[in-house]
Amino acid sequence: LLSSTRLSLARRQFGAASTTVRPLTEGEAPSATALTLYGEALLGASQAGPAAEALDRALAIDAGLPEALLARADAYLADDDEREALDAIDGAFESLEERIRPT
Repeated sequence: LLSSTRLSLARRQFGAASTTVRPLTEGEAPSATALTLYGEALLGASQAGPAAEALDRALAIDAGLPEALLARADAYLADDDEREALDAIDGAFESLEERIRPT
């Protein structure tokens, strides 16, 4: 389902993407990846508030998930919060460095 969601996002089919991934975001232990994809789909559908909630849930699970941080930056920009967006982008870069070249 995650691959299907990614394909729908790439095709800019945000409704299909959110419908596909939403069941994976419910329940006791949703993954940070599923929540991030759901947030991206909601952002694409111009639902910044619910997208931010999904992305915050993803970051609560994995605070350094680069995809979630970058999507959260997009959600901040949708709310005209450039400072928070830049902080999220910086966090994504730091996380990528740590994950690619762990110390």
